[in-house]
Amino acid sequence: MEPTSPDTDLHQSADDAASSEASPASAGTQRAAATATAEPVPSGVFEAVDEGRAFDTATHDVMKNQEVTVAVEDFDLWYGEKQALYGINMVVPNGKVTALIGPSGCGKSTLIRCVNRMNDLVPSVSIKGDMLLRGDSVYGPSTDVIELRKRIGMVFQKPNPFPMTI
Repeated sequence: MEPTSPDTDLHQSADDAASSEASPASAGTQRAAATATAEPVPSGVFEAVDEGRAFDTATHDVMKNQEVTVAVEDFDLWYGEKQALYGINMVVPNGKVTALIGPSGCGKSTLIRCVNRMNDLVPSVSIKGDMLLRGDSVYGPSTDVIELRKRIGMVFQKPNPFPMTI
């Protein structure tokens, strides 16, 4: 798949494909009308997840030569029998702001909790794949989890003060 500019979707909807055959002026009007409706334009990603099938992602050429701080490789996670993360592959470049954006319950916090192994504290969790922190496996047998958690902090949605601190 060819990389796209940051302001375009990686997946075209049927409406976008049809409008690209029209003149540029009418295509812009059609896109504006589609954006003005209350329903989101489907991207194909959510549908693929709902159907349990894989979908293509792309990395912009600008990011390909960046120094990587965290790399996630074919990462799956289950809570018991329920799979929560499906084949995640991504990199977090050094010194760059990286945002995970998605609807509530899609796995953003679950993925972030995996980077410092917070999910190890949940007995039913199992994983497949790997995460690398500056090239070292977060889930490797020689990883000192206490040292890992000292290097990677977590900020939670809800405050979680330590006992006797308030």
